[in-house]
Amino acid sequence: MNDDPTVLLTPQGEELLSRLAAEGTGQQGTSLALAERLRREYPAGLVATAMAQQELRRGAEAKFSRAAQMLFTRAGYEQSSSEAIAAYRADRLKDARRVADLCCGIGGDLIALAAASDVLGVDKDETHTRLAQHNAAVYGRADHV
Repeated sequence: MNDDPTVLLTPQGEELLSRLAAEGTGQQGTSLALAERLRREYPAGLVATAMAQQELRRGAEAKFSRAAQMLFTRAGYEQSSSEAIAAYRADRLKDARRVADLCCGIGGDLIALAAASDVLGVDKDETHTRLAQHNAAVYGRADHV
């Protein structure tokens, strides 16, 4: 399995995520059967990464209203601020023209900050900065990041 979810930003990765979202695991059988079927068309590592991403997305629905379009790492999801907490924090900086989100992770706070300001997202993990940018775009805020 590829632990880097940015492979899902490729056209093939996006196509696979769309198929997973449409198929689900309900009537189609177990997730194991679904994975087996998808591995006939996609590389096994990509299927494993996409299925892990779907699981993270389901869990993230409690924190993010647009979780189904976002991308996560497990650590990034677990450490991210929920929309409500991020909005509360961002409100304190609403008059700032520019802000820096140091240790931005997957972008929980960055997304809220970008509603009112231009934001510089910084993180030690390059994967997280790419996901933060993608996730900001999901919320229509990429132009402010």
